[in-house]
Amino acid sequence: MRFEDFATLTFNRLSIRPKTLATYRSMRKCHIAPKLGSVELAKVDRADIKDLICGLPPQTAAMTLAVIKVIFREALELELITKSPVQGLRG
Repeated sequence: MRFEDFATLTFNRLSIRPKTLATYRSMRKCHIAPKLGSVELAKVDRADIKDLICGLPPQTAAMTLAVIKVIFREALELELITKSPVQGLRG
């Protein structure tokens, strides 16, 4: 499953406030999807994520990483992956 497809499914399942969901979708559209959207979820690695957040303003990097962590947390919970590439990363 592509990262973008799983992100969409994850966002549709989350019980979060509409404003938070809008922020997550914005981060996905502007920062995450252009670099990771077409990559298979299980093939995303730590280097891909570091490359994505490198060069972003600190607050944007932190929020983008937070959104990616939510997506990978769900993937772990559903046993689509065995280890999260974002574990221990800081934005």
